[in-house]
Amino acid sequence: MIITEQFTSQGLQVHTDGLDIAELKLNHVKKQLKSFEPNYQNILALIRLNNNRRRTVILDRRHGLIAVPESPAKILKTMTKKLEIISPWFMRQLSKLQNINEYRPYVYGGLSFSPLKTDKNGCQSWISTLQIENFHQHQNIDSQMIYFQDFDLPIIVPATRNFINNRSADASKLQLTHEVIVDALSLPVSENFHNDIRRLRASQFHASTVKLFNNAKRDIIKKAWDRAEFEYTDEDIDRLIKEQLSD
Repeated sequence: MIITEQFTSQGLQVHTDGLDIAELKLNHVKKQLKSFEPNYQNILALIRLNNNRRRTVILDRRHGLIAVPESPAKILKTMTKKLEIISPWFMRQLSKLQNINEYRPYVYGGLSFSPLKTDKNGCQSWISTLQIENFHQHQNIDSQMIYFQDFDLPIIVPATRNFINNRSADASKLQLTHEVIVDALSLPVSENFHNDIRRLRASQFHASTVKLFNNAKRDIIKKAWDRAEFEYTDEDIDRLIKEQLSD
């Protein structure tokens, strides 16, 4: 597949060095669909457009560039609904556990999508950090050229090297959090409970596991009380968790 053939004539004039997401417009993309069933493992980037008719351009390893009506957030949520083991809300709780409160990655099913900075129009794009092969600074010193594995078209993102490295590190940290929590929760009902190494690993993470569920309880209580317009303090929440939800 030659990706450049999927640009319109206007697009070819703009994207000479690669797919520049800061400059991408709907009239740059030939393939515009009302619906598209993505294979998430083939998605390299979800580029948010400032357009109400087609909100996202999907950069797909097999199908190239596809403009679709859904936003990147909706496309990612659709992935979890196909096999709803944990919700996007619970994924946010895992991010909070690791103090990732901004630019939270979307890690699910072996995939990893990280958000970029929101632009002046309020649009935020996502890239598949696990599939990044390398990147280097673009001639525009405020941008990076990102190359994906086994894909010939680089994308140009308005970000620093440090920003991209931090997004990849956060995604890796969240992947490890998934693994350790699953391992810790399965330990009591498995023969691995008698494995000293596995038990030590779980015990070292035990406080964080407890903190995860207490944070989830706290979030649920706050949302319920906020909707009920109930006045409360953090101490009220702590007391309720301790008295009613800790056993």
